[in-house]
Amino acid sequence: LYRKKWMMASWKQEVLNGFLISARLSVEHRSALPVSTNYSWRIDTNAYPPNLYFETHTACIAKIGIEYQPGNKYMKLKSEKLDLGSKWPVFYAKTTQAIVGIFNSKADFGLAELGAHSTLSLRLLGKLTWEINTGNFYSDKKTFLPDFYHFQSNQLLFRNSELKQFSLMDYYAWSGTGTFAQAHGEQAFGGMLLNKIPGIRKLRLSEYLGAHYLYTSANGHYLELDAGVSRNFFHGFIPFRVDFHYKVFGSFGNAWGITVTLPALESGLKIKL
Repeated sequence: LYRKKWMMASWKQEVLNGFLISARLSVEHRSALPVSTNYSWRIDTNAYPPNLYFETHTACIAKIGIEYQPGNKYMKLKSEKLDLGSKWPVFYAKTTQAIVGIFNSKADFGLAELGAHSTLSLRLLGKLTWEINTGNFYSDKKTFLPDFYHFQSNQLLFRNSELKQFSLMDYYAWSGTGTFAQAHGEQAFGGMLLNKIPGIRKLRLSEYLGAHYLYTSANGHYLELDAGVSRNFFHGFIPFRVDFHYKVFGSFGNAWGITVTLPALESGLKIKL
């Protein structure tokens, strides 16, 4: 945790069908937050571990990104454009550059990223959702903890329904300023497998299989696999999902875990051993 005071200006525009350009400039004053209490209603402890420390500083950050989806179909309405999607993935590229000197900015680094994501309908086999992303800090003369590339990880009893996350990875353990590549995929079968089993069919369950891979130049390779089922309650208004996660290889974090996710609340319950 840290405190940030900032001002920001941003712009985004679709210049051609399926082709977007975005830009953002922000000035951020950052300072670390000390632990201010030892109180806990659940854990008998005299002290919490300190938050990660870094010196108070200002950073001026410029970001430019492009996004393109070939074959994007759309419908032209009177006052707006309605995108209908495409069978092609969305490809994107973006760069982040810290500018030294503006408002006494001290951060000095550059990051370039490439990626793609898509959701494919496989008819009777369900739906496949995937995303790949790679990046490299082409300059890291001066970086602070908030400037590191942080991968979405989880140590809480709660999690959201995002695809691009690692459910067994410790916070900040894989963060850094080197080269990285990650890939995430999830197959939603929509009941194709479990509906063939008598008795279980009445539960109207949907099944999932997923994989989450990461490589960083500092820590090497990491791989998680997961399998889960979901069911909609109250006529579909409250979806409920349970997943089992298993770490195939990679340092830091737990070997396996169970998550319970309520997408409507963007939260879940996690039990880790």
